[in-house]
Amino acid sequence: MSPALKTVLASEGVDPALDPLTQLQAGDLKRADMVIIFDKLPPGLHGRKLHDWTDLGSFNESWATERPRLVARIDALIDELSARA
Repeated sequence: MSPALKTVLASEGVDPALDPLTQLQAGDLKRADMVIIFDKLPPGLHGRKLHDWTDLGSFNESWATERPRLVARIDALIDELSARA
């Protein structure tokens, strides 16, 4: 994560250090009800109920333009899940 993105997220009240990154494991994908990916999965890892959001641009480089696209995706996903409930 770029220092610039860390600064922007901090200004929005988000602290990535509170939930540090961990290496994705096959078991994680098996246990998940839903998987949203922002980068391609490594070879050999496959998930069910996969939402591929890899078409979003780099948050490190383009947070100001990508944030609205991300929020729209999240809102649409929430609507989809609410409709199922």
